Amino acid sequence: MKKILVICLALVMIFSMSSVVFADGFESSPSGRPAPELIYGENESEDCEAKLKITAYLDKDELPEEVCEALEEAYRMIASASDLSELNATLKTIAARLGISTSDLAVSDLFDISAFGCDNHEGHGHFDVTIKPENLKNFVCLLHYYNGVWRIVDNATVTNNGTHIEFDEMEFSPFAIVVSTAELGGNGSVNEGTGTGSGTGAGTGSADDKDAPSTGDQNDITLYAVIFAVTLTAAVVLIIFVSRKSRKSNG
Repeated sequence: MKKILVICLALVMIFSMSSVVFADGFESSPSGRPAPELIYGENESEDCEAKLKITAYLDKDELPEEVCEALEEAYRMIASASDLSELNATLKTIAARLGISTSDLAVSDLFDISAFGCDNHEGHGHFDVTIKPENLKNFVCLLHYYNGVWRIVDNATVTNNGTHIEFDEMEFSPFAIVVSTAELGGNGSVNEGTGTGSGTGAGTGSADDKDAPSTGDQNDITLYAVIFAVTLTAAVVLIIFVSRKSRKSNG
């Protein structure tokens, strides 16, 4: 009986440890997400020659050290938050408007946007940006991590049948797409073409997108499978070890 109890407790610990990997502010592992596609990124000044580049968290090591550290810090803040409203208190207002709990908010994409290639960029103003993430189902808002502070990009708008995000921005650093893990609908959602409106609302894409299958999740399924396999192997090894030790003590 004692041996069975030890095995059960060990299994609970192993499965708990494996689940911690996903017990954070992410809807899925950012380490498997490719960067959103940059559809458009032009400065309002005709004199500006700067170009934009989007880098996924997956490819963070390709970035300059300072930029990579900012992206890693953004990840740690998301992962350590009990819910995302700790990053920006306005998310409580957004969640209440959508009729969901702040615990339903999660980050589906974390990535860096950098501007380069303009020698005299200072004072050139805002960029008009359009990006296409893998999946925008239940989109809530776009967050920007700049100078150690998370702010809501209140001009972010879902367009093109719920597949693109349009916004304008002057400075670039890590961005995070916030979605709801609870289904949005009815009075809780805002129609396509509506931005977050001073951080108090959300855009979700068209109604037709609600039944569309989620894309880009194959990497996450693989990751879950690997974790399950490792957990199962550890459980088997532990059971064999406890059984052998028990036989030796009885012998």
